[in-house]
Amino acid sequence: MQEQTHSIASVLTRTEQAHGAVFHYVGGDDADWASFYADFLINHSPLPAMLATPPIRGHLRGHPGVQRVLWRGNRQRTRRGPVTNP
Repeated sequence: MQEQTHSIASVLTRTEQAHGAVFHYVGGDDADWASFYADFLINHSPLPAMLATPPIRGHLRGHPGVQRVLWRGNRQRTRRGPVTNP
């Protein structure tokens, strides 16, 4: 279980790095960042294969618990500034 938790954390970190590059590209304006995270996690990461049941994009984007986790990560990334070399 701990290995899977580490693997999922790694996927989230790579997703954050990808979003950081996009955030930088759009000049720091991404009001719909939750959609980016949901789409990236579902379509461009190994997350669906790692879970027993693949997540549904709308659940990632709209679930209050997931939103809080993503919001905290986004807030922390915003404080650090854009990722310059993802």
